Amino acid sequence: MVGAKGGRMKAFVKGDIDGFIALWLDNLVVAIVMVKLSLGFPLYLDPHLFYSRLMPASAVGLLIGNLYYAWLAHRLARREKRTDVCALPFGLSIILLVTFVFLVLYPAKVRALSAGLSEAEASMAAWRAGVGAAFVMGLIECAGAFAGGFIRRFTPRAALLSTLAGISLAFLALDFFFRAYAFPIVGLTTLALSFIFYFGRVEPRFGLPRGLVILVVGTALAWAMHYISGSAIVPVGKLAFDTLGFYPPIPNPSLLLTWWHSIGDSLPVVLPLGLVSTLWSLQNVESAEAAGDSYDTRNCLLFNGFATMGSAFFGSPFLATIYFGHPGWKAIGSRAGYSVLNASLMTLIACTGTLGIIVHFIPVEAGMALIIWIGLAMTAQAFEVVPAKHIPAVVVGLIPALGAYTEFVIKRTLLAVGYGTPEHPIPAALNALFADRADYYSAGVFAVGEGYIYTCMILSAATVHIIERRFLRAAAWFAIGAVIALLGLAHNYRITGSDVVGVIGWAPGAIPLAYLTMADACAAAGRLTTPEADGPAAGGH
Repeated sequence: MVGAKGGRMKAFVKGDIDGFIALWLDNLVVAIVMVKLSLGFPLYLDPHLFYSRLMPASAVGLLIGNLYYAWLAHRLARREKRTDVCALPFGLSIILLVTFVFLVLYPAKVRALSAGLSEAEASMAAWRAGVGAAFVMGLIECAGAFAGGFIRRFTPRAALLSTLAGISLAFLALDFFFRAYAFPIVGLTTLALSFIFYFGRVEPRFGLPRGLVILVVGTALAWAMHYISGSAIVPVGKLAFDTLGFYPPIPNPSLLLTWWHSIGDSLPVVLPLGLVSTLWSLQNVESAEAAGDSYDTRNCLLFNGFATMGSAFFGSPFLATIYFGHPGWKAIGSRAGYSVLNASLMTLIACTGTLGIIVHFIPVEAGMALIIWIGLAMTAQAFEVVPAKHIPAVVVGLIPALGAYTEFVIKRTLLAVGYGTPEHPIPAALNALFADRADYYSAGVFAVGEGYIYTCMILSAATVHIIERRFLRAAAWFAIGAVIALLGLAHNYRITGSDVVGVIGWAPGAIPLAYLTMADACAAAGRLTTPEADGPAAGGH
């Protein structure tokens, strides 16, 4: 692709305004969700802690990433003597946010409550666990900058994409889809708009950004429902300005000095998620190269990790990353200025407590249709970019993530009816409660839910190799599954008074043995089977 030649790329161009609005709106919606999940269910963090420490720390990562990739774009433009270079889009990640909240911070809080800590102390324990996990995530991403190519060659694309698709479908699309039907006037109307704009590939007239239209319509409907029917979709009470102030980021190395107390419990999530996030970033850099902007892959991935560690060092478990969609930002004329604008405004919002005012007027329901679309689009992508014959492997890889979501729903239901509190602990014989239900296998749900990211990748990768009749490679993946299960990184759990938690440690039992049996079956398949004749299988239609 030949870019525009001659001259020096300007700091800002008209297309940067359009790109900034799109990127900032995306970050704003994620920040609104961040507030709701942090100050309400499931974390209930102290508001002062959130606005004075977590949000400014999150701005550190945004600054590192946005400014570095803007500088990188200018450097590439000077080297190639072009004026049409577009910076890699960078911002808060909704997938990493939801994954960290529900699979790292919330379990850490439940463990703390189970150990007898107060609500406030448990929230602090969750914060520390999240910060430690985020820092380790950054280390993994930095290591991935050097090993990403090897891992990508070793792991089938279907396995990588089905893992992300499972997280997106279960914890983004499904959860907010149900919420849309709980508030149908707002939720379904904005959902229709998101489908029209994004799946229909049309834009509003007069050059209005699609995300802005959805957010404005959703907010207007939410407040209308509040005044007409008293709906609790918007905050009740007077607007409070007590969140406003000046909160500079403050380094907090003491948090990292205590990370080892809790990181072991988070490893089943953090290790595979760090791997997937690294390869996700690698694909985004490759996407930019396909659009004509060839960046140094290793440096891009390193600074993605540096941004993560920077936020964690200052006290935030909420991560930013390289976004999908560089070709789209480039196509609307964005260059490097949009990245600088996003860093500037998001830092201003994060360090002044202004987000507290924004969330008073804009409920999360107004923008959740955008999150549903992201979840559905990422799930669809897994089916679009793999060979058609590998689609069954993608489907197999979705199931463990749906199992993890089912586990989360079961636990949330128990909490809603009063179990999981010091007064009413979860019965240790929880499975016995369902023993008379032949169609309810809670033990299987909990086993699949723990370390499900590993399970997604293992089952999907093995299925790809089986489809390709590379049975020894499939056997190797099942053997990896046996090792992971034996170490307790997946499938191993115990029922506590307040939660069902994964347990890392030596865990011999039926599941590791079953994985070895699957490996043996694959190893023998090459010798004991013959390929079927071309055409429909016997008995097929």
